[in-house]
Amino acid sequence: MSIEPAEVPVDTANFPVFRVAAGAARITGEDVRQALDDWHDPLAVGSGLMPSVYADTYRHAQENPQDFWAAAAEPLYWHRRWDTVRDDANPPFHRWFAGGRLNTCYNCVDRHIDRGRGKQLALIYDSPVTGTVRRFTFDELRDEVARVAGALAAQGVVAGDRVVIYMPMVPEAVIG
Repeated sequence: MSIEPAEVPVDTANFPVFRVAAGAARITGEDVRQALDDWHDPLAVGSGLMPSVYADTYRHAQENPQDFWAAAAEPLYWHRRWDTVRDDANPPFHRWFAGGRLNTCYNCVDRHIDRGRGKQLALIYDSPVTGTVRRFTFDELRDEVARVAGALAAQGVVAGDRVVIYMPMVPEAVIG
């Protein structure tokens, strides 16, 4: 399947828009991963998927949620791939991606650095209330996350502990 970045206005929502080649059956996780790997222009943002792709995607999600969510999870890096997409053994307490292990921070930050995008903007904070604008590259974001992780470790936090960090919508909330 061929997916390529679409040309869209820069002043729209911050989501890449991709055109899907005519006659394509459906988008798979591998298609999305390849398209994002090939997409290098941080300014080429758009307003979302084309209506026909949206309708097809929505229908697929409704008709076969297991396949839909499995394809959606494929682009992520999994330390251990899941055994089942949704474990329904104890309703209403369903478990998504049972048996799977992943690191959210690695998927959000480190893998982009591993792919050579360390100098690319990862986070832009723009507060109209305070007139503050702050920009973080993936490299800078990783360094800030490491500082917070070190501070938590210094307080005795270890893997498996639950920690609540309550903050307003500032970059430190994302970093935490």
